[in-house]
This record gives sequence, C-alpha cells and structure tokens, in this order.
Amino acid sequence: MRVCFVAPDAGAPQLPSAPLSRWAGLDAWSMALGLAELPGVEVSLAGGAIGGPATVSASGLHIFPALRSRPRRSRLLPGSRRSFGWAQVDAKAVDSFANAAADLFCFVGIVPESGHLHAACYCRDTATPYVVIAADDHTFSPAYYFNSQELDSYRMAGFTGFLILAQATRVLAQSAQQARLAPAICSGMTRVVAPPAPPRAPAAAPKSHVLWMGRANPADRPERVIELARALPDVPFAMVLLPDIESYATRLRQCLPPNIRVTSEADMAALGQWIGQAALLVHTSAGGGVTLPLRMAWANAIPILSLVDGTGALPPETGAVTVAPVQAPEALRALLLRPDELDTQGRISATHLAATHDRTRQIECLAAELRSVVEECRGARP
Repeated sequence: MRVCFVAPDAGAPQLPSAPLSRWAGLDAWSMALGLAELPGVEVSLAGGAIGGPATVSASGLHIFPALRSRPRRSRLLPGSRRSFGWAQVDAKAVDSFANAAADLFCFVGIVPESGHLHAACYCRDTATPYVVIAADDHTFSPAYYFNSQELDSYRMAGFTGFLILAQATRVLAQSAQQARLAPAICSGMTRVVAPPAPPRAPAAAPKSHVLWMGRANPADRPERVIELARALPDVPFAMVLLPDIESYATRLRQCLPPNIRVTSEADMAALGQWIGQAALLVHTSAGGGVTLPLRMAWANAIPILSLVDGTGALPPETGAVTVAPVQAPEALRALLLRPDELDTQGRISATHLAATHDRTRQIECLAAELRSVVEECRGARP
C-alpha cells in the first residue's frame, strides 16, 4: 500500500526542521513516520521543487515533487478540470501529484493554502481515494469554511474547503463526538480512530516554565494565558503561538507581559525542548478536540491546567485540573507549590495516553482503515 500525506508543512524535504505553521503538519509527519515502520506500507510526503528529483529523508520517508499555487476564484463552471467548486486550480499543480504514485492520499485537517485543493482535484480526475483525518473539532464546523478570515484572505470561495471534506472517500474522526458532527457534511463513511501519541520529547531538568501551545486565533483563546501570566509576574511562561490570523497575532504580541517568552517559529527539535522544560500545560482551546498539544503533554506526563469548563472541558482521567479563569492564578500557584500533586497528575496523563492513544496500537488501527479504503476502491473498479 502506497500512502501520500498532503499536509501544511509537507512542503520541503527538511520538514523536521522546518517551521511548523500548523499542528496538522507535525501530526501528518508523526503519522507518516509511524506508518512507514509497518511492513508493506510505503509512505510519501508532498514536497520538493517541481521538476526536481524525488528524495528520501533520513527517516526513510519519500519526498516527491509537488507544485503549490494559491487558489483563486474561478470564472469557470464547477466541474471543469481547472476548477474545484468555484476555486480555480493550476493544472500543472494538480498533475504534479502523479509523482507520488499513491494508492491513497491523506489530508490532516483541511487547510486551503496547502496542497489539499490540488490533491483533491487530482484524486477526482484519477478516481484515486483520499481520506481526511480530523485535526480538531473545527474540521467539522461549517463556520470554519464559510466565516474564516483566512479563507477570505486567499480569495477562495469558502465552500471549496467544505467540498474537499464533503467529497472525501472516508473521514477519520478523533472521537465519537466528532463522528456525530461529520454526517452533516461528509458524504463518505466516517470512522472513529483515536489519533496516535507523538514521540516523546527529551526530558529536561529543571522544569523551567508554564507552557501554552496554540494558534493565533480567538478559538484557542490565547488571551487567557496572557491574563494568567500578568496575574503571576514571578512565574515564567512560554507560548508556542502558531501563525493563523496575522492581525490577531500582532495584537497579542503588543500586550505580552515581560514574564512570557513567545515563539511562532518552533521547529520539531525546538518544540521538543519547550515541552521537555514544561512543568505544566495551560489548556484554553474550546472545541479543539484531541489536539496535538494535549497528546504531547500526555506523552511526556505533563499535568494540565484547563481553563475550559462546560462544553469542551477535559475529563479528570486526562490528568487535567479544570478551573474557571478567575480562579486560575490561585490554582496555578497552588499546583506549582506542590510537586507531588504535579507528579500525580502527570502520571494520570501518561496512563490516559497509554489507554487511548498508544502510538503502536493506534498507528496499526490507522493502517487498517487506510488498507480497507484501498481494498474497497479496488473492488469497486470495473
């Protein structure tokens, strides 16, 4: 089985050291590495320069040349080979995906500025199946596709991303809750496969900061950790603030207190260091699903202070201590003064990860789902 991942950061052979524009890029890389270790599975990543040679990364992943171009509104009728919905596509970019020689394509989330649009067109034109793996709850939110500032900034009709998801051969949701949302959008089968844990980060001592990881997007509510840091000026904080809405990121940076270190350009190695030095992770994202930052915290036995209650709250078995934002300063200081409590919550996190996101088991589950898609599509062909 030959599988190709098309993800936001799958754009260069040096992906492990490339800046992470989105968690989906790191998730795709992590899943691809796991699948590549299985017998009978050949994995590639969309990347490299058009017309350039295919390469093999140090970790054994095949990097094939693929052209990227920004989608534009099309004046052509939907259904034309040069359009997808109302988005105009570059025929050369579409054809470049033939370099993968893949039986199946995988998208982690739906991101308009990645190669998802052109890969979906290639799959449509060649009757090649593609699977969408949910990146978070927003993958199934109509508001993401129709109201996103980011989509507007790329001048692409909002429903094009919606159509990519709707026309997927299969959708893999992270949870039963996501699976209940999917039928309203997706025409293909939806299955639940808990995402695998990422590899552990190198341990570091001493634990030097309280960590927050997310996007520069109001949905992730980074302002809550900024308010928390402002209330505790003697506690060092670190933020991995991934680019998303540029104007929002600019406003956040203008109001940072001096006890917050922030980066938007974390590569995989640096991200491991930030995780390894974290005493605790602050969780503020509502409706994010089983995000990569949460799984990274669980994989490294890092306790979680969640400022999300009600819908989107983390259950206690995840190792999370949930408090209202107004109670957060007092709760955080109390946790930092009790290392034994932090250790206990960290062990609960690690236990939860082993029970639900064990890397070996979930990579095998993912492979089984992908194989079934390939076999079903082969059986359906005349």
